[in-house]
Amino acid sequence: MTDPQIELEALARKALDYADGSEAEILVSASENALTRFAENAVSQNVSRRELGITIRIVQGKRSARVTTNRMDAKSLTEAFEHAKSLLPFQKESPDILPLPEPQVIQPNPAFEGSTAQVHPEVRAQAVLQGIEACKKVSLRAAGVCSTGWSAVAVANTNGLLCSHKDTSSTFGISAQSEDSSGWAEASSRDFGKIDIAGLIAVAIEKAQSSRNARSFEPGHYTVVLEPAAVTDFLEFMGWFGFGGLGFIEGRTFMAGKLGQKLLGENISIVDNAYDLSQRGLPFDFEGFPRQKVTLIENGVAKAVVHDRLSAQKANAETTGHALPQPNAEGAMPFNLMLAPGDSSVEEMIASTKRGILVTRFHYTNVIEPMELVLTGLTRDGTFLIENGKIVAPLKNLRFTQSILEAMKAVEAISRERKTMLSEWGMGAYTVPALKISRFNFSSETGF
Repeated sequence: MTDPQIELEALARKALDYADGSEAEILVSASENALTRFAENAVSQNVSRRELGITIRIVQGKRSARVTTNRMDAKSLTEAFEHAKSLLPFQKESPDILPLPEPQVIQPNPAFEGSTAQVHPEVRAQAVLQGIEACKKVSLRAAGVCSTGWSAVAVANTNGLLCSHKDTSSTFGISAQSEDSSGWAEASSRDFGKIDIAGLIAVAIEKAQSSRNARSFEPGHYTVVLEPAAVTDFLEFMGWFGFGGLGFIEGRTFMAGKLGQKLLGENISIVDNAYDLSQRGLPFDFEGFPRQKVTLIENGVAKAVVHDRLSAQKANAETTGHALPQPNAEGAMPFNLMLAPGDSSVEEMIASTKRGILVTRFHYTNVIEPMELVLTGLTRDGTFLIENGKIVAPLKNLRFTQSILEAMKAVEAISRERKTMLSEWGMGAYTVPALKISRFNFSSETGF
């Protein structure tokens, strides 16, 4: 295969040739993703999709207009620029429109594994077949997904700025199901060869077998042991509703006006770090600025939020390189959140729990109250009662309603091992340990 990063840089330069004197910003993105999906012990879908798109933004004073196309020929690029220019007179002037930036120094972030970019369909099929055969042997039904692929992006403008990046990603996830139970396991990596397929299959099967004949359980406040997939939901919502600079400035996040204050437990530290080997992050943002490693929470104390140029200007700060494509109403966002590890393990957490609940993961999680980050959602794919340091029974799924800020003040133990979970929204990843939390609120039963 040709180098997608080099191709995108060439496309960005080519597109700028059609700017015809206008101030213009170019965002070119490409990806090739292949996916093998399976259900009911059979492959149900095998797809491979390659996408290429370009966004052209024209800036004229305090007005800007943006056009997107997937056609790269001369005629189409000319028409796209002309269309963007024709839209400018109809745009309202905005004080938030900033001049296009000058070239920046970007630290490369090697995240591309050639073997992952070129995984053959038969390799994914063999991984899937391994899960199907293992489930069949114990009278379970296998379902899940095996995906591999690459993505690349380039940002350029008429001031001479040009930066690009390429990375790879892969995921293997499996659900093992019976008539009255299910178990699940999933892992992601930039290197498909590093995913422990057999280990994931074994975990899913063990959880499904252990979950049979689940009992009802009285809602209330309990000690919980949350596996990494469940903790990921917390980090996602903290990123969306807590760590962005614009929300901070406008006073609508739990961090607003509280830098330097202790908001979470002393054992909680959270950073955004696109350069960690567990991550797959861009080394620059969509304005072309270098992405910084940002310590957001340190030993429970609010330390910083992430900024793009606009929120940094309003906060009298510097951009941290976390801009989304401009203009947008969301402001800067962190996409490579990492929760610091501890010195425990899931097994040790269970052994130290007199009475509590082990949660594999949550789903249908939504925010009820963003300032206190009160979330609600359901447990799924393995919920178990812990008594006197041992798992004693499977439980029917429960609904939780809980302030994540309060939960993060009550963390009793954090695992040494962390897992990388890709964002469900297709951008970034989360590196998370397991947590043991006291007084976690389960608000109702689900009956299943």
